[in-house]
Amino acid sequence: MLPRRRIEIGARDVLLGHVGDAPFYIGGDQYERWRHTRLTLDVVRGRGSGFSLEAPEGVRFLIRSDLCGVP
Repeated sequence: MLPRRRIEIGARDVLLGHVGDAPFYIGGDQYERWRHTRLTLDVVRGRGSGFSLEAPEGVRFLIRSDLCGVP
């Protein structure tokens, strides 16, 4: 995992919450597209595709989404 000081948070990045004590951010443009969606970050057994920080542990992140009320 990257040390926090090595991850640059942009001015438009949005803090969605924490995974343990690690902050979880989403890019501002992506947030605008997903802001009416409830996102659930889960960890499941298996290998993700491409680069993944969790891969050495034999698990992968899975993001589930549910559409919330749209104004």
